[in-house]
Amino acid sequence: MYLLLLLLLLLLLLLLLLLLLLLLLSLLLLLLLRRRRLSPSSPLSLPLLQLQLQLPLLPSMPPLAELLALLLLRVLADAACV
Repeated sequence: MYLLLLLLLLLLLLLLLLLLLLLLLSLLLLLLLRRRRLSPSSPLSLPLLQLQLQLPLLPSMPPLAELLALLLLRVLADAACV
């Protein structure tokens, strides 16, 4: 019985680590796509900390990548609330 509970706890921990990894990958994807689309003369080409403060990140992203990143973030947020 205890072995089953320990196995279940280990499985839940592994799932949590996987969700965290997916969240980090999706945020990295958003940042990389945003950084790639900026031109050097753009007023938005700021250091990374200031780039995170810019709210309109999505208009310069390709539509498919934007939708995939938003969908992944939504799934991860819903999974974290459960």
